[in-house]
Parts: sequence; C-alpha cells; structure tokens
Amino acid sequence: EFRLVIEPSIARIATARHSAEQLHQLKIIVCDQQLKLLHGENDGELDAQFHTLLAAATGNPVFVDIVSHLNELFSHNRADDVRLMEEAINEHLMIIDALERKDADACSDAMARHLHAVAEKHFLAQSRERGSAC
Repeated sequence: EFRLVIEPSIARIATARHSAEQLHQLKIIVCDQQLKLLHGENDGELDAQFHTLLAAATGNPVFVDIVSHLNELFSHNRADDVRLMEEAINEHLMIIDALERKDADACSDAMARHLHAVAEKHFLAQSRERGSAC
C-alpha cells in the first residue's frame, strides 16, 4: 500500500525532472534485466536499481532514501519466476516510454499498474506456497 501511495507520485515528478542521462541509465538497467532473463538469472538487484534511479530522477534525496529503504524491506519478495520477471521488465519499459514522452499521467499510471501487478503476483505466490505446504 505504501509503495502504491509513493511510487506513482515519484514517477510523476520524475517525468518533469529527469535528465537525458538518467533516462539512458534506466534503459541500460532494463537491457541488463533482459539479459538476466535470457540467462534465467534473478534480476532483483537491477529491479531495485530501476526504482532507486527513478526516485533519483525527481531530484529529491528523500525519495531516494525512502525507495532505498523499501528496496531493502522487500528484497526477499523480488521474483525468481521468469514469467514474472518478463512482465516486470515490460512494465518498466512502459514507465520509460511515458518518461520519454514526458507524459506524467501515463508514467504515474504505468507505475501504479506495475505495483498492482507485483502485489497481485506476490499475493498469489504466497497463496500457492501456503497451499503446497498442506
């Protein structure tokens, strides 16, 4: 819930304030995520970097601190499932696309959709784990 409150706003602010270099770095992170996906490797650290760099693109260090803390709190929840990684990468690309177009509404909406999808996948994974333990 907290991420859904804060990160779409971060995406909205980053739309107006990001630099060309930050946009380029976000693209590199997503390319690196795609390489990890192709090799069947976990991309959790890159996912965290994506969210932290987006926060940095706001120019507000408080957002960076908050997102960094959230990354630490949720590091164990990052997906190992290849399908989930692929979906998250596609969602990151939608965020980048909105940043490039300087469309704050689309960027905020893309982040909200991403976080809703992550929360839903996490909830389903937990439900499966509980069900398989019986």
